[in-house]
Amino acid sequence: MKIPREEQFTSAVVIGELYKGAYRSRDQHRHLTNIEQRILPDADIQIASTALGNDLELVTGNLRHFRRISGLKLNSIIAASQNRD
Repeated sequence: MKIPREEQFTSAVVIGELYKGAYRSRDQHRHLTNIEQRILPDADIQIASTALGNDLELVTGNLRHFRRISGLKLNSIIAASQNRD
């Protein structure tokens, strides 16, 4: 199932964590480039609470971390495309 870009969301927590990690890294340029090119899981509890609080489905490749949170709706399309669980 393809979700149009205008219906895809992320939280400010995710963006903040990505940039914080990038700027603290010794290889800032590589990590900043990665932010623009791929999804990086981080701050799992905060991300999940945002999804739960807004009754959203969480699309992730990191099912192992998010399955432990009861009531969280997960979409495993990314994990399936990576052939990992």
